Amino acid sequence: MGHVVFVLLHLVAAFVFMAALVVTIPLHLIYSVVAGRSSARPTPATHVLCPSCKEPVHNEASICPHCRQTLVPQSIVFAQQRAERIAAGKRWWQS
Repeated sequence: MGHVVFVLLHLVAAFVFMAALVVTIPLHLIYSVVAGRSSARPTPATHVLCPSCKEPVHNEASICPHCRQTLVPQSIVFAQQRAERIAAGKRWWQS
């Protein structure tokens, strides 16, 4: 939604007042950086390591997006077991 607003602002600025681009482009860049900070980063509760390429893959993925290896989706219980191992002091990719 935010990107649509900025595209509209750019169009209005281009037709109405070119100097407004000086304001809208930096705002768009700032928004992009702030919006990029999401909770989509791999965590022990949401991701596992692919057994083939060792890259983080979403728990419920059936195919690794990195190496195209067929995967068996992990259950919520397994994710909770990994979280318990982390609480015990082990890193999430260690067994």
